[in-house]
Amino acid sequence: MSLRPSYGHYTPMVGLANALRRAGHEVLFATGEPLATTIRRDGFACETVGLSDAETRELRSQDATYTRLNAVPRTARMAAFSRSFAGIELPPRVEDMRRVARAWRPAMIVHELAEFAGPLVAALEDLPSANHSFGPLVQADVMAASAASAARCWADHGLPEPERAGMYRGLYLDIVPPSLQFPHISTIPSVQRLRPIPLALQETGPAVWLERLGDRPVVTVTFGTVFSKQVDLFRTVVDGLGGVDVDVIVATGHSDVARALSDVPANVQVREWVPWTKTLERTAVVVSHGGASSTLGPLAFGIPIVMIPLGADHFTNAEVTAKAGVAIVLDAESVTSEEVRESVQAALRGPMRDAARRVADEIAQMPTPEAVVDVLEAFATR
Repeated sequence: MSLRPSYGHYTPMVGLANALRRAGHEVLFATGEPLATTIRRDGFACETVGLSDAETRELRSQDATYTRLNAVPRTARMAAFSRSFAGIELPPRVEDMRRVARAWRPAMIVHELAEFAGPLVAALEDLPSANHSFGPLVQADVMAASAASAARCWADHGLPEPERAGMYRGLYLDIVPPSLQFPHISTIPSVQRLRPIPLALQETGPAVWLERLGDRPVVTVTFGTVFSKQVDLFRTVVDGLGGVDVDVIVATGHSDVARALSDVPANVQVREWVPWTKTLERTAVVVSHGGASSTLGPLAFGIPIVMIPLGADHFTNAEVTAKAGVAIVLDAESVTSEEVRESVQAALRGPMRDAARRVADEIAQMPTPEAVVDVLEAFATR
């Protein structure tokens, strides 16, 4: 399973990886550092390929077009996909992954939707491939620009430019329920739905504090792992929910952020890490940035979201969830504590909760990872 060194891209793939191992298959991840070390710590085999996070950041800083597009949150995804994922990061990843493929000879390559080396290496090594999504389809204009960037690498390896960078040459494993998916999913030749499985994040000890919560509604606040150093935004949310008749769990992901939020109202507790699935079982509303796991995880439990997009795919997730009536979207640049409080109170009431439960029902009807293992086995041997 090949992916960029992004924790948010890794977590949606773990459910399928575990199902493959339970079915007796060997699973090898291929990614850059520092994620490669994390994956090995989680008990998976992993080869280090491509650029590290630090190397990628350095090369991005030297790309004027990337810098210009990335400076605006709403065009940051275009910058990431067209300039970095399918441009800067692709050539070194291809060479490393070819080495791994030749040594390991996998039955197929499963890559995530931002990992453009997977389909190229699969084509070069005559292997089937599958694209494992972590959210709604990439927008058509973003994919077109990315395909133009990736085409240069395909040509360098003597291959003609494929449609949409070859990203849909095999199976598309769609973890997004139908009501949140874009209509152009109909243009993808082979789509296999796959139920998203929320992943339990690391916890330094037993969550006794979670068991001690009372009967009040619980509001969980997270800005993920990449965008989590948002002390001012955390403070805005905490100030808005202080004194409200709810229990608030703030998951910071960083100890320095947790220390900066040490002075909080009595109904708020700040945690560096939380057991994600156990926390969601107790949660009534999630306040988040709209990352992949922070969107599909709550919705799998029928939990409405107050979403404050910060970049990446957040605006895409905000668009589809707001349209489905399961999220209230606030502007990170102008959001106030009063808006947060009013939005959470609205999310606690009927219409949004009913809509979120309908999406949860859709997710529950999607095929499990275990069921999709059979599909992958058939696809790999046909």
